Amino acid sequence: MSSSSTPSPPPNASQDGPQEPSVLLFLENASFAGNIMGAICYGVVLTLFFQCILAIVGRRNKQKAGMKNIMLAYVIFMFAMGTVFTAMNLNLQQRSYIAFRNYPAGGPLGYSLEQYSHWRAIIPNACFIITNWFADGLLMYRCYVIYNKNRWILILPIILFCGSFSMGTITLFKSSQPGSNLWSGITVNFGLPYFTTSVALNVLLTFLISFKLIQHNQMLVEATSTTTNLYKNVVTMLVESCALYALFSILFIGTYAAGNYASDLFLPILSQVQIISPYLIILRVATQRSVTGNRTYSSKSGNIITGSFHAASDPSNNITNGTNNTPIAMNSLHNDSFESEANTRKAAYDCV
Repeated sequence: MSSSSTPSPPPNASQDGPQEPSVLLFLENASFAGNIMGAICYGVVLTLFFQCILAIVGRRNKQKAGMKNIMLAYVIFMFAMGTVFTAMNLNLQQRSYIAFRNYPAGGPLGYSLEQYSHWRAIIPNACFIITNWFADGLLMYRCYVIYNKNRWILILPIILFCGSFSMGTITLFKSSQPGSNLWSGITVNFGLPYFTTSVALNVLLTFLISFKLIQHNQMLVEATSTTTNLYKNVVTMLVESCALYALFSILFIGTYAAGNYASDLFLPILSQVQIISPYLIILRVATQRSVTGNRTYSSKSGNIITGSFHAASDPSNNITNGTNNTPIAMNSLHNDSFESEANTRKAAYDCV
């Protein structure tokens, strides 16, 4: 029996799609794509979270219970902030694109911007800014330890951090006012300095840490006439981690400074990248593995969680590395510093 029904015409975007300006549709697509990419990045955060937990509580971790708890608290807190941001942001997207699709004042994008003064947007925005502060704080502490806990080295970073803290607080307050959002004129005046200051702080700290590690690498080469890739690997680790954050920050700042709502494409990604960066540092240093899973260095003793490694010499004064089966200890963060001692039997250098 043949069917006499008439086939339905193919879908036509101009007729079946939303009757909105093309510019508005582009911004909605950017916002939707940004949240999808942010959810993918959250999957990376979830994976790194469990890897960091296993690295800290593993049998190789010999540090004191108090310091272990601090590191666990940091990792769990960052994960909680990223989870709340992702969940709340996806809920806002669901309400914007499904429940309030025909919102009279601009459709889904107009609804999401109107929600900036409500708790649905205030909570994830607060999580974003707090996470950024904690990520910057970890890098500042690493720099402080590397320079033998010299407070003077942190003068400029602390100034930048205070600027980031104050600008971030004001940005959150201004964007949460009725009728305001992250892209309104007065908020941009504080938001742009906040994001710019945060990127400048990360770049400065990475430069200071890299400079110190390269300096000690040169001292090691001059003292032993032996080259090692340990310090180069640490510099690479720090540069990669900071570059990952700086890349998406610059992409966001470029569109944000231009007053383009397309910057919403990079904001959800940036929220997870600033968690991925410290997780990569903790994981690489704690497990002595690169991002690809290749072991970069194994020493006869080492303060792993903050990257303090020791290179011990044998009786013939040749620098030797431990095997991959060497027990690795995660010692207290407060005991890490740079020390050098050269004699006929031993040359030791500590670095974070």
